[in-house]
Amino acid sequence: MRLFLIFALSSINAHSAVTVTDVQGASNYINTATTTSTGTTTTPSIFGGTAGNLATCSANPDGVTCNNCNAASGPIGTICNEKRINSLNTLRIAVRSTTAAGYPAIYDTTTNNRIPSPINSVFVPVNGTGYVEIPWQNLCPSIPQTIGVTNAQCEFAGQKAFNVGIDKLNNATKDADDDTTQVTIYVSNVVGSTDVTVPSNVAAPQADALFPLTLKRGDEKVYISSFSPGSGFPNTNSGLRFNRYRLYYSTTPIADLALAGAADFDIIGTTSSDISLSPDNVDALTNGTPFYFVGAHIDQAGNMGYFDSTYNSGIGITPDFVFGLLSQDFECFVATATYGSPYTKEVKTLRMFRNYLLEHHRTWAQPLIKFYYEHSPRLANFIRDSEFLKSISRVILWGPIQFAKLSLEHGMSYAFMIFLLPLILLIAIYRWWNVKVVRRT
Repeated sequence: MRLFLIFALSSINAHSAVTVTDVQGASNYINTATTTSTGTTTTPSIFGGTAGNLATCSANPDGVTCNNCNAASGPIGTICNEKRINSLNTLRIAVRSTTAAGYPAIYDTTTNNRIPSPINSVFVPVNGTGYVEIPWQNLCPSIPQTIGVTNAQCEFAGQKAFNVGIDKLNNATKDADDDTTQVTIYVSNVVGSTDVTVPSNVAAPQADALFPLTLKRGDEKVYISSFSPGSGFPNTNSGLRFNRYRLYYSTTPIADLALAGAADFDIIGTTSSDISLSPDNVDALTNGTPFYFVGAHIDQAGNMGYFDSTYNSGIGITPDFVFGLLSQDFECFVATATYGSPYTKEVKTLRMFRNYLLEHHRTWAQPLIKFYYEHSPRLANFIRDSEFLKSISRVILWGPIQFAKLSLEHGMSYAFMIFLLPLILLIAIYRWWNVKVVRRT
């Protein structure tokens, strides 16, 4: 019986669970869920961004990170980070174990050695929350570089998996009965494939950038009409991916990002062929007032670069009530109900075609679209809950979607010609056949 209890306790410790409950002192922290046949596991990812000048970095309210996206750091185009880490400051990882008591620790997965920290760990009971506290400068030398050279200032690009959790004996190595979980820590001081020493203004298409990007005016808004992701987008050479696109805006040409308004767009999709932005417009603008815009790419570590100043000069873009209908820009009710999401390629095409009509043919297009907005929600609700009706709707929408694609690529005259050509041929064949029959009789 005694041997059985010892074995049972050992088994419990071998399969104990540690969870990361919070992270402080980092540029970003996300949990990635992975579902398998045995259940769902989460892998914490911690990001330390070091883009831009540390000397011009203003302290953030968290007292650890800082913001160097300002005029003092350089002209627009200078890469920066609103939550830049300082290698002298401390990364704080909150951990909790349901089965083990001991001292919070972080280990190198290659050597199983504990990463030394000048901050002493405090004993944590079972189910208690403890904190792994380690200066970034103690951590970064263990991270292999992807771009640059590994250094204690964390000013390079690289990533590494570490074990964090409870060290039962509070010693220098990870023992078999220590309770840990794995986290991946990323550091980066670059944006995309750009050199850290030069401004990253986008002047031509890049393999890992969202450029060129076209803005159009709407009713109290400016919307993103089109964009061209590079072949590698949204992934970058640094091992990170771009997860946000930002538009800075102002009623005067922008000279300091800190003084401009800002709207963030989530980058949805994993390859360049399925990218969409959510939302796709900057709203609550004033009709009749010119606005200027600067675009910027933001990666998972918060590093900002690949700036686009195309719309930060000249006469700007002036919102106008005649160009838009509603404050929302996802109102493709029937198509969204049919395809199940406003982010599918089909819905995106119809939305762009609607914007095209409002800009180029608003005299007759605006009443038609307004009529659609008034009556289509009831039809969309009818379709949404029926797979059979969705299938029929997809067949019906195939033609309009192809017409929209042709119109956007070649113009409506070309689209009409392509779509009317089969009808003209049928009419011609019918008339020819009738003439032939009449002559025979």
